[in-house]
Amino acid sequence: MPIQPQAVWASLPGELRHQVAEEITTVFQEVIREHIRVDHVEAS
Repeated sequence: MPIQPQAVWASLPGELRHQVAEEITTVFQEVIREHIRVDHVEAS
């Protein structure tokens, strides 16, 4: 019986959901910055 991600997320305390969201945001920002940096260097 699989567990739905929405059920897991909804069961987490609000503070933990906030921390997870902040960490995911940080990871995405780092990936985007690296992608832009690499693209900028290749274009030069």
